[in-house]
Formats: sequence, C-alpha cells, structure tokens
Amino acid sequence: MGVAADSPQYSLCCQRGAIQLDPVPIPPSGLRELFLSETPESKWFLDNIRTFNNAFSFVSLGCKIDRSFHNGRGPNTFRIQGTLYHRLGNLDVHDNQSPKYAQVYFYDRGIETQTKRRLQFINYKNRDINDHDKRVVRIIQYSMRNNPYAKIFKTAGGRISKKRSLDLTIKLINHRHTRTQDRHRYNLPSKNEVAAILPGDGSDQYHDRDIVVQYRGKGSNVSDDQPKFKNISALHPAYWPLAYAIFFPFGTDGFHLGIPRGSGCGNGRDRTVTMMDYYSYRLQYRPDDGSQYILRGRGLFEQLCVDMFTTMDMARLKFLYHNQSKIRAELYQGMSYTLIAMTN
Repeated sequence: MGVAADSPQYSLCCQRGAIQLDPVPIPPSGLRELFLSETPESKWFLDNIRTFNNAFSFVSLGCKIDRSFHNGRGPNTFRIQGTLYHRLGNLDVHDNQSPKYAQVYFYDRGIETQTKRRLQFINYKNRDINDHDKRVVRIIQYSMRNNPYAKIFKTAGGRISKKRSLDLTIKLINHRHTRTQDRHRYNLPSKNEVAAILPGDGSDQYHDRDIVVQYRGKGSNVSDDQPKFKNISALHPAYWPLAYAIFFPFGTDGFHLGIPRGSGCGNGRDRTVTMMDYYSYRLQYRPDDGSQYILRGRGLFEQLCVDMFTTMDMARLKFLYHNQSKIRAELYQGMSYTLIAMTN
C-alpha cells in the first residue's frame, strides 16, 4: 500500500490495479455456514478441515510432513521437508481395495454411496465416526453437486458400468481459450470446458500439460509397467480445484500460464500474470469474493500457503536449471571460485 493515506495505492495485492482476476465464487450456503458459524458442526469442521478435504479431494497429497516442530502447544503448524506434490492415479480398483480420491466419483455415483465412502475414509485413523462427521460430510457432498470434475468422472463411470470391457481416458484440459473471451462476465466452468472423455489411452490427443487419467479395463492396451500415479503440474488450472475441493466446490481454475493483466498494464513479458502475482491477489481479503473463505480454512489454508511457496520455489529452480546459458552461470561460477580463493 502507498504512503499517502488520503489516496492509497495498493501494490502487494494487485500491483496498483494491474492484476484483475475473476472472483472466486461464493460457496453454497451450507458450506458457507461451516466456515462462518459457531455451531458444533462448524467448530468440528474447521478443527478437522484437512481430513474432510482429503475425503473429497480428487488427488492424493505427497510430501514429508515435519511433525517435530509442533508439540501440541501454540497455533497449528503445517511444515514439510522437501517438495510437495499432488498425484492422480488410474481409475480402476483392484480386488480387495476400496475406491479413493477420484475413484470415488468414478465408481460411487449415488450420493448416499459416496457419503458412506467418505465416512470410511475419515475413519482410516480408527477414530469413531460421530454425528458431526455425518452432518459435515452431507453438507460438503451437497455443495459439490455442481462441480464439473465430479460430473465428468461420474459420466465416465456410468459408461464403464454399462460396458466393463470399454477402455477410455479422461483428459483434463489445460488450455482455457473459452474462459478468457469475456473477463467482465464470470461463468462457472462446465464439465465440457474442463475435461473430455476419449476412447483408448488418449496418448495422441492431448497437449503437453493436459492431465490424462486412464481407466485400465479388460482388453486395455495399457502396459502393466506404466506408472500408476502422475504428478499434477502446478501450471495446470485444475491443480487447485482437484487438490482443494472444499475451497473450490465449483471447480474454479487455479493459476495457469497466459492469464492477461489489466488493460494497458505492462508490456512484453509483463503482459501476463505471474505465479506470485496470482497467489498475492488470492491471499487478500475481498468481501464479495469467495477467496475470503480460504483465509478461514485454518490447517487447510496453511497447507495451501506451503503449497504456494514450494510451487514458486520449484518454478524458480526449474528456470535456473533450463536457462543456464541465458543467465551466464559459468561467469558467476568463476566469480565464486575467485572469491573462495581470495578468502583462503
């Protein structure tokens, strides 16, 4: 913010108006009450929000959580060692296994069946399921009814249920040409905009950053040695809605390349929103923006902040790795050798 109190200029959140992102939709009333009210269900929800999010997430979280830093006293802390990533696996379920993550949307198309599966997931730590769990899961389940990713997995699961030998692929689309035509009118994404169902393994029908989710059915030509899990690119617009379903029940896009800045702002490489620009904008409180509920997310909000930091850090490292000649790394290396020699 600028120094003049009578005419403030906001720079951290929006680069003095250069960053103008579509608002995050306000969540449905039931989910909104869980964030805002002081009922026993709301308190239980916020105290266990990471567990509830995992029950509805499409992807699994991969990281090494450092629990030595937090000993039960003081504010909650989410700390990791190394990198953080989200993984999405094939949709088929092997014998004696229960559907998890995206598989739940694929196999359990009924609301009651999905609710039962969520409660089973919450019970994985062998704690008793109480009435708060049941009510919270039903509220979140109802709030997710218009999620485009849930709809596309449900549609694909319906096709497989009719023909088990069918081999298909769900392609989560990276490009958002249809989403940037009118930035003055925000529309919720439809399932046809975010994904497509393709026959076969879809290997020849997607761009580099498209996410391809395969179903390995009978007669599939997918080799057994192919990796079962794929890391989701942080540059894909589905990265946030797949991992943080509670924050984005409508499947709202996350950061992706090519988001334009405000009209008349920037030139050349500065015409698009950077990852730091995007995260800074989303972390600011706006009363008419659904991102305000992200700030109330306690442990899940902390996880998202760590996710943001590690994502930007990895992007910087990748840039340095792939642009050694542009930054003339050999020159700096020679300077470091000279400084070391001088100190010795």
